[in-house]
Amino acid sequence: MKQFAAIFCLFAGLLPAQAPRPGQPADLLATVNGEQLTIEKFESFLNGLPPQMKLNFENNKREFLNQYALMMRLAAMAADKKLEQRSPYKEQLEWARTQVLMQAVISDYSDSLKISQEDSKAFYDANGERWTRAVVKAIYIPFGQSAQQPGSLPAQPLTEAEALAKIESIRKQLGKGADFVQLVREHSRDPESVANNGDFGAISRADNIPDTMKKALFSLQPGQVSEPVRQSGGYYLFRLERFDARPFEEVRGDISNELKEVRFKEWFEKVRSSVEIRLHDQEYFSPRD
Repeated sequence: MKQFAAIFCLFAGLLPAQAPRPGQPADLLATVNGEQLTIEKFESFLNGLPPQMKLNFENNKREFLNQYALMMRLAAMAADKKLEQRSPYKEQLEWARTQVLMQAVISDYSDSLKISQEDSKAFYDANGERWTRAVVKAIYIPFGQSAQQPGSLPAQPLTEAEALAKIESIRKQLGKGADFVQLVREHSRDPESVANNGDFGAISRADNIPDTMKKALFSLQPGQVSEPVRQSGGYYLFRLERFDARPFEEVRGDISNELKEVRFKEWFEKVRSSVEIRLHDQEYFSPRD
């Protein structure tokens, strides 16, 4: 008997907790103010909400339903009074409607923009210099406050003049044939690049680094060492290892987004230029005391 009861409970768990009553939607979520609210209708309402309101829903769904029910009740009370036909409410509703429609057509056009692989590849080929990267090694000599970071600095921080003199001395040694990696290990104070024998990574023209650094890197030839490059807290010496290019597949998404932005701006400017305004009362728009 106990075994039968256990089997019954097992299968009972697979059955619906409660079958819908006749005339009741299968996805009924709740009855709100006497009206049936289905999951489909509620989720359709949620889809139109701004992100912050959706977050409020996710944080406390039950409380959100309470607020929804209250909002529906108050809106129904306003409709009973025909408040939507009174000023300033009717103007506010029209303004809100206009804003929603404006955003709708912008979103609709933006979502419809498709960039083909052929267009992206053509852009990539035509702008090859943008994807060129300078692969470099670096020696870094900090000064002042930057030289007081624990774990990577001499006991007595260098002044800016001392740091410049030191890095110029290092550059002279390199000019006489000294080994760059050996000097990295002896003098550089950039822990990350020191751990990789001076490898500073690959820098492209689009990277968010100071223009002085880009200018120094992209004026070099492979094997050349830069002049000292000053940054806010220290001086760098760079040696260019080689130039390479970011592969198309790596930048394809960025190119697509850029082309979409360009085409959207072109469309928006075309719409803007199509706007027609003829003033019939210039005085109305004149500055007033």
